[in-house]
Amino acid sequence: MAAEDKYAVPAEVASQFSKAEMASMLEHFKHLDSNSSGTITADEVQNMLVELGENMTAAEVNELIAVYDDNGDGVIDFQEFCHIHADFKKAGADKGKLAAALAKHATIRTVKGHTGHHSYSDEEAIAFTEHINQCLRLDEHLTSTGVLPMSTEPATLGLWGSLSDGILLCKLINAAVPDTVDERALNFPTKRALNPWEVKENCNLAINAAKAIGCTVVNVHANDLVKCVEEHREHLALGVIWQVVKVQLLSAISLKNAPELVRLLEEDEELSDMLALPPEQILLRWLNFHLKASGSERRVGNFGGDLKDGEVYVRVLNQIDPAKMDTAALGAAPAARAAAVIEAAKAMEVPTFIKATDITSGNKKLNLAFCAQLFNTNPGLAELEEAEKEELGVAELLDEDEEGSREERALRHWMNSLGIDDVYVHNVYEDMRDGVVLLKVIDKVSPGLVNWKRVNTKGLKLVFKRVENCNYAVELGKGAPLNFSLVGIGGVDIHDRNKKLTLAFVWQLMRFYIVALLAQLGEGAGGAGGGGG
Repeated sequence: MAAEDKYAVPAEVASQFSKAEMASMLEHFKHLDSNSSGTITADEVQNMLVELGENMTAAEVNELIAVYDDNGDGVIDFQEFCHIHADFKKAGADKGKLAAALAKHATIRTVKGHTGHHSYSDEEAIAFTEHINQCLRLDEHLTSTGVLPMSTEPATLGLWGSLSDGILLCKLINAAVPDTVDERALNFPTKRALNPWEVKENCNLAINAAKAIGCTVVNVHANDLVKCVEEHREHLALGVIWQVVKVQLLSAISLKNAPELVRLLEEDEELSDMLALPPEQILLRWLNFHLKASGSERRVGNFGGDLKDGEVYVRVLNQIDPAKMDTAALGAAPAARAAAVIEAAKAMEVPTFIKATDITSGNKKLNLAFCAQLFNTNPGLAELEEAEKEELGVAELLDEDEEGSREERALRHWMNSLGIDDVYVHNVYEDMRDGVVLLKVIDKVSPGLVNWKRVNTKGLKLVFKRVENCNYAVELGKGAPLNFSLVGIGGVDIHDRNKKLTLAFVWQLMRFYIVALLAQLGEGAGGAGGGGG
């Protein structure tokens, strides 16, 4: 058999795909066919599933293969591979786990860096590129120099090269949080190209600015942007971009910016409870509010699997704008339903960058971004009348919250900049309640001070266990080497979200950390000076 004959498929199969799709599928097939045998074996399918974070037994893998193994040889040839993709194209993830896994794996790109293999998603890289093209399309520098619009084709994606001088990332950060970067501090190319020192200054400024708005950039350095492709750092760059885009899209989802969110309050809840919710939880509650109003029994608890069939989107969009979203789409196949959702969103003037396949594959990041875009443009919540605001005390609560919001934001960003594993603080008062995050910050500020055997990490639904942790944090704060002034502050105050006392504790933690850091730098400078005296 000729070398290429093993990849031949009948015309009726090939006619279901474009030439570009066929080329992409063949490339993916050859990538999975690690021994170039012309077929994908059970072991190769299992390796793919491991890359996706799924563990299955050999028997389970053989069952998946059997669904599409038309000739019964126990492997998948290219024609059968095309059948899988054709079915997924028609029915999405409902056609089975193997079809869904192959579709998802096709979007994952693996690169080999100095510290091992790292993966990133093509679909996310393309989506964020489209978003940047859209939100910075009026920037004179980026458009006049040809940086924008960037190519969104996977083979020629313009994102990586455009990040190399730090300017694009700084401008994206300013789009997310205006005036974070003073552009007068940036080095712009004029009659000559930027030299390596100027490029590094820009990239360091971008990384520090990202840190300032609450992004975690502990393992990201200027060179990761400058030589993103050469050093195989695409996964790091994409991680920073996602965090910036997330800040941009979620920043308006708060009671301050959208007072009508009080309509999402559940029984026995107060406004202060809504203020404490992170934006992601507010979005989930918003989706469930519209689902309930539509008469549906469905509820969502995540932005992945709960949204992949598209039904939730159809019902929510129909509630918001029935003229734009017809519930007839509920009778369509998942892929067609997802496409109808996106068309309806565009008709509602939602600046979306999600694709139908992103919905059917359950991409959590892109679904979260889509929900945020929907909320920001079409919340579908009736505005509060002045009488309602007065009755609920919205104005007073927001004024009270504003007083402490600047300090809370500064302390929150500081804690997020520490790069502590499994710690991302959305709200200082809420996230300190169980004492665990506070103790992790203490352990970062003074390594080894926390005796983790004394910390309750399980059973935290019990109030007394949370208070015990908070009491232990106060005990450590009062003792050496921290020696904080904590008169009148007890663990119960932190647990009960006492704003003034919680801020007082965390502020002293930040001061201790900064003073220790400056002392360390001073010793280093003194040692250098002494050596040259």
